[in-house]
Amino acid sequence: FSERHDTLFDICRMQDDENSFSNALSYFIEKYPDIWIDFFQTKFSDIKLSKIDSVTREEDAKAESDKPTGGRIDLLIRTPECYIVIENKIDSGIIIENGISQIQRYFNYVMWLKEDEISRLSKELFSLREQNEKRKEQYNHLQNKEGVRGTAWKKEIEESTIQIDKLDKELTQVKAREFRGIVLCPNYNHPEIKELEIGGYTYEQLLYSEIYNWLKNNASEELVSDPNFKAFHDAMKKHTCETKSEALYKDMEIRFYSRIHKINQTK
Repeated sequence: FSERHDTLFDICRMQDDENSFSNALSYFIEKYPDIWIDFFQTKFSDIKLSKIDSVTREEDAKAESDKPTGGRIDLLIRTPECYIVIENKIDSGIIIENGISQIQRYFNYVMWLKEDEISRLSKELFSLREQNEKRKEQYNHLQNKEGVRGTAWKKEIEESTIQIDKLDKELTQVKAREFRGIVLCPNYNHPEIKELEIGGYTYEQLLYSEIYNWLKNNASEELVSDPNFKAFHDAMKKHTCETKSEALYKDMEIRFYSRIHKINQTK
């Protein structure tokens, strides 16, 4: 304990603050994407993840939809294969308003997000194809295809065709993109997670101990080289306790040893 240094989690007493943990989680997912891709791959063994496109904190989940949406998603992770929603619940349960749970609203929002992206790409693809066909027709009726105009139009058609293929692949990928929901919680807190009726999707519970132990076994080099990452990892240990009383005991133990350490330093 004498070799342990206070971190911002200790100084600001953020060990029980959901926002602080969500902020740190977002930061380290962006900093070490490969580590977390491997982690999520073990969590979702039925889907092959390639990379992390983005991580959004406090995503506004309000959408123009006929299904209930609203609230703010703690973390929304976008990958080419799926949307990963993480709701962090350190010392609280799932919020239900007007009979609709927040995780149901987040699911509705992500499904709307997917449909909106499909609609945008479809319109863009239709417009591009229409322009390309028109240019092809003009090119085919051109007398001097080797002239300045013919050369320019041929290049335009080739570039447009490449863009169409790219958009087509992106649209196919978005259509196949799946939803994955996670409720992250300490081992001593088990919010009730009910199966969603829409699409047969379910949220999965993720315990802090699962992340803590996985990082300990699979990210040892980063934990040694990055003191902030280690501080984040250490701060999770309290939330691996099976009971709240055990977690509170660890808090008291740290304060007790800290006081002894300070007394020894003054001697």
